[in-house]
Amino acid sequence: MIAAEIERCAGIDVGKKWLAVCILVGPLDAEPHSETRKFGTNVADLEQLRDWLKENGITHAVMESTGSYWKPVFNVLEEALTVYLANPHQVKPRKGHKTDNKDGHWLAHLLRHAMIQPSFIPKREIRELRDLTRRRKKLIGAGASEKNRIQKVLEDANVKLGNVLSDVFGVSGQLMLNALLEGKAGPREIAQMAQRRARKKIPELVAALDKHRMSDHHRRMIRFSVEHMELLEKQIAQLDEEIVAKIRDIGLVKEWEVLRVEFWHVHKLKHGSRDLLAVQKSAQPGPHRARISLGWLLGEAPSTSGQSWFFLPYWIVKLGEQSFHFATGYLGL
Repeated sequence: MIAAEIERCAGIDVGKKWLAVCILVGPLDAEPHSETRKFGTNVADLEQLRDWLKENGITHAVMESTGSYWKPVFNVLEEALTVYLANPHQVKPRKGHKTDNKDGHWLAHLLRHAMIQPSFIPKREIRELRDLTRRRKKLIGAGASEKNRIQKVLEDANVKLGNVLSDVFGVSGQLMLNALLEGKAGPREIAQMAQRRARKKIPELVAALDKHRMSDHHRRMIRFSVEHMELLEKQIAQLDEEIVAKIRDIGLVKEWEVLRVEFWHVHKLKHGSRDLLAVQKSAQPGPHRARISLGWLLGEAPSTSGQSWFFLPYWIVKLGEQSFHFATGYLGL
């Protein structure tokens, strides 16, 4: 028989509108007293739940990580008692024994006997930083989706710039795309807008643009994507500032700086000193300095594959108060 370890605990079955809460109270060597109540999920209802748990001397509570429904409950209870967040797969009840009341009792029973491995819940300031970095990552993904939509429209219009340019959204590609949207320049004039190494490909660019089928409909669809990308870039810039400020407010600047230095060592090993030198030169004063600096601050670096590394803020968030040396060792830095 597994011995009990917590005298006063509660199991909370979380739903969108209702909570089924079961408390188990009693000596560790005796059968505990059980009581189950139902509460709503509004703040007033959750405060009643908190007061009821405190009246019964409950020290620990557990609930499943059901979507985002657990968060309002956690927000009200976290300062009053120790709250465990359980993985639903680890606390799954026996088949045929699942009801709201039984779920709450089952959770409380598992908690009383220390049979639950709680999920890690960082402190509020770390959760806020995590929200910002996750939001930024989502916006970057949305920007990539818009680029793919533009590529599809170009293909539909028989514009084959992607066959010639390694990056259609580079300096040369954007100049040519703007000219296509204006609809005034011909293929040869557009091809002459190529910059630097792309100028060696002018004959191929002319062939890729010749006799294209770009219509007003195609231009309209591309403009929708371009306008959305501009909005995304503006929001990402705002998030950059918020993330940097949050890191400073939390007091993780030292860990942030160490990880950033180690990150560049990894980048140098992966892509070579020549690529790293090019990135460092691009960070010198110039028209693109602001964009490069934000990427630098957030641990994001250009790579030869055209992708960006974005694990630094993630690892800062994952660290919280955990061992920094463990994280760097886990990354192999």
